[in-house]
Amino acid sequence: LFTSWQQQQRLHDRQDADLQQQQQQQQRWVLLVDAAKACGSHPPDCSDGLIDMLALSYYKIFGHPTGLGALVVRRSLLPVLLPQKSYFGGGTVEVVLPQGTHVVRRKGPAGFEDGTLPFTSIAAARHGFAQLAAFTQPPAALAGQTPVKPCQPSSLTVFDQLLTGVDQQRKMLRASFDRIDQHMACLTWSMMQQLLLLRHSNGQNVAVVYSQPEAQNLLLAHASSSSNGSGSKVGHRPFDQLSDPVAEAAAAPSSEALQQFQAVQGPVVCFNLLRPDGRYVGHQEVAKLANIHGIALRTGCFCNPGACCHYLNLTSQDLLQNHAAGHVCWDDHDIINGRPTGAVRVSFGYMSCYSDVAVFMTFLRIFFVDNMGAPAAAVEPLPAAAAGVDKVPVAAAAAAAEGEQSKQRPAIQIAATAANT
Repeated sequence: LFTSWQQQQRLHDRQDADLQQQQQQQQRWVLLVDAAKACGSHPPDCSDGLIDMLALSYYKIFGHPTGLGALVVRRSLLPVLLPQKSYFGGGTVEVVLPQGTHVVRRKGPAGFEDGTLPFTSIAAARHGFAQLAAFTQPPAALAGQTPVKPCQPSSLTVFDQLLTGVDQQRKMLRASFDRIDQHMACLTWSMMQQLLLLRHSNGQNVAVVYSQPEAQNLLLAHASSSSNGSGSKVGHRPFDQLSDPVAEAAAAPSSEALQQFQAVQGPVVCFNLLRPDGRYVGHQEVAKLANIHGIALRTGCFCNPGACCHYLNLTSQDLLQNHAAGHVCWDDHDIINGRPTGAVRVSFGYMSCYSDVAVFMTFLRIFFVDNMGAPAAAVEPLPAAAAGVDKVPVAAAAAAAEGEQSKQRPAIQIAATAANT
């Protein structure tokens, strides 16, 4: 069994495919691909026969429900795998003797599903697929019909009409995922570019962004070519212009540049913040302050110690010394000996929009950039469904910090949603 992963950057897809083709020719290997993250924006195509087993997470695709995933296995492998399974639970056997060791397992996937399945969560996945299918152009069968929400019972009939036939289902979902992938790439581009260009008043970088060098080179080259006549770049605009998602959408890259970006960067932005003197800001400090203002972040090493050591330049000896000093996963020891023990991560999904980027960047500029004034008021939290609202107010903190409490900045107008990149 050879286990690999399809990471969101999709750097190793072709390499994995070539390797698997060689291994299949040798008739020695079975390939298991962990595509939990990739299935949220760019799911792999298993029809070419290169992937034997695929692990995925519905939570990472739809955002709900948690704890629900699937292992997709080629039918030809089931007779090979089932005899190797020693444990069995309720619902996985045809007969079992209370005395002795005689047991006959159920054939097919049912033989692997121990105990009662989370059937209410499984039912919710159908609505998730209906939502994804709605992001493609509606077929002629739905022309003239009034759109319905995926969670309404009547939408199930519409969904069945939409997905009649395997080929039609594959085409519709692939078209939806292509649009979702492009939308998420635009948001990632916007945030990463702003982070790379953000400076303190003394010229010190505000953020260290962890990504492939090719992605950062693309962003910086595009920012340089799109400089205005005064020579200032996107990240250096006046403060009162920084939270305009319409402007960020208008500054989107060309299709060619975006495709190059998608080839090396997924919909995740990982970074650490720096103080004006170059010292690191602890990731827990960022997370706790963001949580106060209604922004949910994931921080730490993200259950990926290999990438954490690579990007933070930590050795195995460093990890052992940090542990001896009292640092464990999920604690508040975010800076040890002046070096970070983790990072901050922002992840985008199909429901994310430019206003989410604008709110988060405004939060950073108010609280972590020294030339923006001392924070004197709280940033208003994001609504529960930011992608579905018409306006997101974020002005109170900026006005208070500048001593203009009586003057309210305009509310942010949403320029794009997941269904309209």
